[in-house]
Amino acid sequence: MKRQLFRFLLFAGMFLLAAGSVCISCASAPGGRVAEHEVSINTGKAADGKLYTSTVFTEIRSVLVTDSHDRSKKNELREGDWEYNPETTELIIKTRILFDDYIAGVTGTARFPDTFVLAGISDPNSLMVILGGRLAIDGYDYTYNPDTGRLVFRSDIDINKQEWYIQYDSGEGSASMGEWKPENGDRISYIEAEHRRQYLNKWYDGQDAFWFWGTPKEPGQKPELVRRKATPAELAEMKNLPVTVLKFRRNASARSLSHELGYKISFPEKITLPQYAAGYQVKQKIIEECAENGALTRKLSLLYEPEKSSPKADMPAILTLYILPPGMQPETEAQKNDYTISTQMVDLGLQVRQERYWVMLTSSLEGKPDVRSWTEWIWHTAAAGYSISADSSEESVYEPIIRQLIQSTK
Repeated sequence: MKRQLFRFLLFAGMFLLAAGSVCISCASAPGGRVAEHEVSINTGKAADGKLYTSTVFTEIRSVLVTDSHDRSKKNELREGDWEYNPETTELIIKTRILFDDYIAGVTGTARFPDTFVLAGISDPNSLMVILGGRLAIDGYDYTYNPDTGRLVFRSDIDINKQEWYIQYDSGEGSASMGEWKPENGDRISYIEAEHRRQYLNKWYDGQDAFWFWGTPKEPGQKPELVRRKATPAELAEMKNLPVTVLKFRRNASARSLSHELGYKISFPEKITLPQYAAGYQVKQKIIEECAENGALTRKLSLLYEPEKSSPKADMPAILTLYILPPGMQPETEAQKNDYTISTQMVDLGLQVRQERYWVMLTSSLEGKPDVRSWTEWIWHTAAAGYSISADSSEESVYEPIIRQLIQSTK
């Protein structure tokens, strides 16, 4: 069977924190009751452009707005400069903010039992709640109402006394919030990987049909999509794809990452685009662990985002560079099969294999995928392999980026 190549935009192959994700920290007042805990959260604009606290506040005492790209720029709002809706947790800022891309720090008293409104959740089945070292149970540890998006923890559970984490799919990505010690972050990674497998298997079992490639009339020709029932063998292959564990290493150095990966890596923290008078900076580093045929492999994904808050419209929203073990080919290699458009070697400072092939792109598990031409650039040094890919229409934008990457990794 030809394995289907899906590139879900909402996951980009992984669960990512969306712009509207919320970070939460709590502090107890001496001698205070659980309900009187002061809560401080940081939140950015959600996909709809609005601010949500997710945590339901009974009182908000202060709002501090900080420029996302220059943390020295702050604006402490005065009472009356904001409006709050505890039913939806929307926070409306009524005064002018001098920077477009900002984080709002909100401090106040949270409702007890601990209550959240999961704004923008796209699929209730994607909801993952972790308490301590285990998956929390809906109907036991908490209750969730999909009609209102409201999640309420059991009245005898004090989330301020244990590590906790909430994650769910939104229309533009994956939103999350929680309180978790950095040194215990990998525990979330393992639990999340198991949750993701259960979620996808349940989704597979609930489908009557799937989108498959049709047979192209000629090599390289854009294939049609056919929606049909999967054979037992096809369904089994979908459900038995290897699970990837994503370990976030945001502030790790190249040296420490090399030690963990088991091979030497190098990469630039910043990439400049002279044609735009702009650049990108590494915002996330993720070690991706996958076991296939009994062997564990580790690769690194680096997510670069524009440095400016308002990048030009034709600049890519995000760049993802993969660093692979020496000699390893990108894992999509076995998935392309007969859907390769072209393959050639190009000189971008090193000999780079440039491949164009057809992919299915979708922002939802339920939507019909869009068939697009995709381009992947692959090169190797003595220490590691490198891979970056994009829509084929963006090749002219990516080639100067790849030249910089190659220069920095020689």
